[in-house]
Amino acid sequence: MYSVKRFLNDHWQRTLYFSMFCLMLIVPSTYIYGQNPSPIGSSIVRLDQGWRFVPQKLVDPQDISLWSPSDIAQFSRSAQVGESLMELAPDVYSNNFGVGTYFLKLENIPPGVYGIFDMLAYSSSTIYLVRSDLPGGDRGRLLQVNGTVSANTVELRPAIDQSSIIPIEISELASYFLVVQIGNLHHAWGGLWVPPSMGPFEYVYEASQDNLKINFIIFGFSTCASIYSLALFLRHREDRGSQWLLVGCLVLIFRTFALHTLGHNWTGNSIWSHEISFKLTYISYTVGIVSVFYFFASIYSLSWTRKLARFAAFSQIPAYILIIVLPTAIYYNLVADYLNASVALLSIIFSIIAYTAYRHRLEGAGWSLIGCFFLLITIFN
Repeated sequence: MYSVKRFLNDHWQRTLYFSMFCLMLIVPSTYIYGQNPSPIGSSIVRLDQGWRFVPQKLVDPQDISLWSPSDIAQFSRSAQVGESLMELAPDVYSNNFGVGTYFLKLENIPPGVYGIFDMLAYSSSTIYLVRSDLPGGDRGRLLQVNGTVSANTVELRPAIDQSSIIPIEISELASYFLVVQIGNLHHAWGGLWVPPSMGPFEYVYEASQDNLKINFIIFGFSTCASIYSLALFLRHREDRGSQWLLVGCLVLIFRTFALHTLGHNWTGNSIWSHEISFKLTYISYTVGIVSVFYFFASIYSLSWTRKLARFAAFSQIPAYILIIVLPTAIYYNLVADYLNASVALLSIIFSIIAYTAYRHRLEGAGWSLIGCFFLLITIFN
């Protein structure tokens, strides 16, 4: 009979958890964007084409509504969401600090209630909707404010919010301008980070609820894996693999639910909230990957894995110091590429360790190899 003692001691149980852990990482990032391109009125559409950008100016939305096609060509330039300020206008910006105005013409939007989400702008934004074919005294409908956008650098305040849905009510068939004023002084990257998405509100709300369910599934899975790993470690204190798997699961729980609120709750100040949130994000990013590395080194005690685990841990110390000491606007350029390269390299080493263990027919190596496969998909996707 399969006993509880055997269940608590089998390596393959832990490596199964690790495999599922890696699989869960790729689900939230791929689910919500699975819709096919179609008109905004019938499904969720990514707004990734047709953006224009006015550098170093906070243009009034009403002024944009009065621009003719020739004015648009004269006063703005084509913009690709995901490019920084320096990439959009290298002749204007010597760094990624400053202000600017994005706008997008939404053609012939049918009446209805819509939602916009993933409006992620570094590091503050003000979003408007204005009719393009009905100029008048209306300055434009204010949709959302994140932080404080101002040409006065003293007044700029960061606040990034990509979790909320911006509701829009369209009363009649018309064309509109979606106007996004941005300001950045507190992050090394400035501008719209990802293309926002728009669709009927019920579709957007349903998609957000599905994403929320996925996050709760991740939370529940991570909690169960944490309790399981804690039980293993308390039963066998020499079992360091369970200890490190516990650390990795706790880091995932922390990143999933805590980072968006901790900074504000601790400080009540938008600048410190911004700094604390980003510091916690990058530190937990590396702590998670190092804990998984130590987990591998503990359950597959090959001659070279423990040395690699120590090397992986010590290689992150310079990044930790820079993140803790420097503001985001400085350390991001110094450590972001380094951390991404470290994670990619360590993921490849994970796969090599798992493959080597599989060739040696070590227990649970097959599940670890499957987990590494999903991890590599997540990293390089």
